[in-house]
Amino acid sequence: MQTPRSRHAIRIGEQLVLLPRGVTIDQWSLEKTRWQNPRIRAFLGCIQLLESVLDSNFAILHCSPERLDEIWAKVQRVSEGIEKELIPLLRAESKVHGLEQARQRAETAAEILLKQTLQPLQQFPSNLPPEGLLELRKSLCTAIGKIYAFLQDAFGDIMTNDPRSRYDADYFLSRRFHRDMEEAEWLYRSVAGLESYVQGLENPRKRKLGGLAALLREGGAFPEPHDWSDTAPFLDELLSVLTPRLKQILTLQGVRFEELEVVDRYASDIPAQCQLLQTLYEVGRDTLDKMADEVGDSWQEQSQNRRDQELFARTVSLRLAENLDRLNQPLQDLSAFVPLWREGISKRRALLFHTPSSDPKPSSNGTPELEGSESDSAQQD
Repeated sequence: MQTPRSRHAIRIGEQLVLLPRGVTIDQWSLEKTRWQNPRIRAFLGCIQLLESVLDSNFAILHCSPERLDEIWAKVQRVSEGIEKELIPLLRAESKVHGLEQARQRAETAAEILLKQTLQPLQQFPSNLPPEGLLELRKSLCTAIGKIYAFLQDAFGDIMTNDPRSRYDADYFLSRRFHRDMEEAEWLYRSVAGLESYVQGLENPRKRKLGGLAALLREGGAFPEPHDWSDTAPFLDELLSVLTPRLKQILTLQGVRFEELEVVDRYASDIPAQCQLLQTLYEVGRDTLDKMADEVGDSWQEQSQNRRDQELFARTVSLRLAENLDRLNQPLQDLSAFVPLWREGISKRRALLFHTPSSDPKPSSNGTPELEGSESDSAQQD
């Protein structure tokens, strides 16, 4: 019967940790010094540098030119670190099976990131003209999220499969984890609250916008003040409550760029339409009142004045109906989008609690169990 290969143990502080079967202490010592530790330092250097510019997408789109220069310079340094330092280190194979699998996954992900994100980003010159800044801001919004996700995922995978690793425990005890959770929870609660609020707007929206638009098309008469008084407060609420809530959520950490683009459009289109409707009604009402005061003295003048009022009322009423529809549509779309957005955030938030299984499992006395009957050697690591 063939004797299984022995397992060697290394000592980390007071903890005895087993190396995988077939990996000697000399092999691990060489790999650790030449490849694994430099990989860890490269990952941490990039992560720490990028965390200093992890502004929200909204902040990146609206920050000062000086802050944009700082963000762009640090992203360039991270990009260079990944391409020239981290990727070459990821190409070195590992003797540890689990670590080798993690290395391969990280190398593949890094090559994809380099081709799809970093190289296009490198096409921007260091000194951009003012007209190119908006495109750079948009590119940074998408690139920073992708780079940070790669660094966190790949680093966590590699550290989980490092024989010495206690990465997961350290992460969950760290301030970074608590900050991630606080940001995820705050974003989730904010969007969930927005979902509830927008659902409450559905019935008023259908009645005060869609219903009024249909009446204006059918009757053609300009709405009287008592008719408009049902819609005016609804427009005021959209301006004073809904719009500030949308803009506040845009400033939170964790809003992805594609989500930011959608919500930012609602945050600009909805108040613009509200203000247009308010102005159109006020101008129409004032004009009709003036026309009613200037009826003329003769029968012909009075008859012409009535025809003018009817034509003007019909024209403005149709324009009001048009713009009520233009406001109604984004509100309806927002009502459909927010539940999907909240669900997506919920799934991303759940990933923070996912931890890969780790081994070896400690025995009842707190030291790793040694598999096999062979003697094991130990070395301080």
